[in-house]
Amino acid sequence: MTAKSRNILTWSLSAFAAAVLLLSVFMKLSGNPEAVENFLNWGYSDSFRMFIGVCELFGAVGLLIPPFTTLAACGLSIVMTGAVFTHLSHAQAPQAAIPLVLLAIVLYLARERRSEIGKLFGHATAAHAHG
Repeated sequence: MTAKSRNILTWSLSAFAAAVLLLSVFMKLSGNPEAVENFLNWGYSDSFRMFIGVCELFGAVGLLIPPFTTLAACGLSIVMTGAVFTHLSHAQAPQAAIPLVLLAIVLYLARERRSEIGKLFGHATAAHAHG
């Protein structure tokens, strides 16, 4: 795959994941009755629903800012792992598909954008800091 193709794929996956996450954020933070009921049925508090919504919001934004993508993706990988576990432990395997796909995407993005994290610390690239 060429560098240009890889860059297009990475941006496309970032935008797709951010869009899906923002839909989820809206459902959680707007107090959608289904989202509220789901969290309560899973044994989580309403505050936890809000916390996850805020984490997903920051994660979605971070995916679209290359120096933050790796950090956002790592945080989102924890959230998505929890979502997969929650669905599977409540006999909701079909609902685990979306967070599982998002998990795969954010892990890919974390790897692809890892060199960008150096920009947060004043380095041109993380690889440059070690080179």
